[in-house]
Amino acid sequence: MFASIECTGAALAELLRAARAEAPREFAAVLGGRVCDGSADVRRVLRLPNRADDHTSFEVDAVAFARCEHELRKTGDTFLGFAHSHPNGSTAPSVRDREQLWTDCVQVITDGYTWQAFVLDAARLVHPLATTGQEQLS
Repeated sequence: MFASIECTGAALAELLRAARAEAPREFAAVLGGRVCDGSADVRRVLRLPNRADDHTSFEVDAVAFARCEHELRKTGDTFLGFAHSHPNGSTAPSVRDREQLWTDCVQVITDGYTWQAFVLDAARLVHPLATTGQEQLS
């Protein structure tokens, strides 16, 4: 399991920009990069189309995810996890997030200005990740 997360300035800027651009809909993305000594080093944020019918959730197509994962492998990066937004709420995981997000990978939630990272374990308990680097960009 990861203990911390670091995002490059470009990856963090893309994460926050994409979340603001999609508001009021939730945005979703694949996070790619490297694992270094238990830390997730996020270098890429690859947007996924949100197929949900409402603005308060997201649904990701498996084919779109597979394309993103393939793109990461082509560039030497690895799949680290997912990001999504809560444009009108907290960066804390919702009840739905705790029930539905993938376990044992990085999860990032942003409101478009700040962000929070965590891992869900097999029991669906939230383990916050320490952040290194930039906390927010405007």
